[in-house]
Amino acid sequence: MRQSIASAMASVAISALLYACEQPGHAEQQKETQAAEQANGASEQNANSQAQANRDIVNARTDFAKAREDYLHQKRIDLITLDEKIFDLETRAQTATGKTRANITARLPDIRAERSDFVNHMQTLNTESGAAWDTAKADLDKEWDRLKNAVDRATE
Repeated sequence: MRQSIASAMASVAISALLYACEQPGHAEQQKETQAAEQANGASEQNANSQAQANRDIVNARTDFAKAREDYLHQKRIDLITLDEKIFDLETRAQTATGKTRANITARLPDIRAERSDFVNHMQTLNTESGAAWDTAKADLDKEWDRLKNAVDRATE
């Protein structure tokens, strides 16, 4: 009987040892699984963050392109109006006499040159990057003011 009890005790001890040995492996497996799930979650969060950043970039580029096109469209309309004034000046130069004719005729070549420069600079704005846009736009606005003033002064 003692042998049976000793044998049963040995079986229980071996089972306990095996069970105890399996627990750390099982616990480590759970830790590994949990770490893998966290890594997957972090990867997914990274992917979501990157996707949101990409959407923000696309939206910013779209907004910039729209603002640029709106600005250039308005400048084209302004240029059409200014061209009508230049045409009126050319017509007046043909019909006017004396000092008025001489004054308009003398200023028209400079006005045409300024207009040509303005149009060339306006076309370069189509390719300006966002970083240089504000400076280029401010320069073009100054050119516009000079051109408009030159046309307005030509009739004085």
